[in-house]
Amino acid sequence: MDVIAWIEKAQEDYYAAGILAASDNPYVLPSACFHCQQCVEKIFKAYIIAKEGSCLKKHNLDELLSQCEQQSSDFGNFIPACQVLNTYEGTTRYPSGKRYSRADMERALKDTCEILEFTKSKLKGLGYEIQVIAPTWDKVTADACEPTFIADNTSPFIK
Repeated sequence: MDVIAWIEKAQEDYYAAGILAASDNPYVLPSACFHCQQCVEKIFKAYIIAKEGSCLKKHNLDELLSQCEQQSSDFGNFIPACQVLNTYEGTTRYPSGKRYSRADMERALKDTCEILEFTKSKLKGLGYEIQVIAPTWDKVTADACEPTFIADNTSPFIK
């Protein structure tokens, strides 16, 4: 499995979340939250693959976080954020009766950004060059950021 490919897929989900977050349409809030969960899932998988060479097919952020935490205990700081983000994997894709607010989405973006920043620093320490640039989504009021992963000259996210 390719670490760079997982990083790029995480980036795609974060971009999608940001685009949806910029919408005034409340019907896209669950999808923005879902893409945040997907982003974190994929960046955790990138880290696990970078450290262990492979990753089991899992979607549960709590399990993936635990696996990351085995490599670096400071991943444990993200337990509360992952518990919330983990709920978006199923409740946003299927009828659940759950309603999401702009505050839910903003929190998801902020938590996702913090996890990306942290995991970026870990991956950088493993030799992956990763750069973060300033936010560009004007309607997002959370302290969110738009990370750009620069993996190699063929990456679609090179700035």
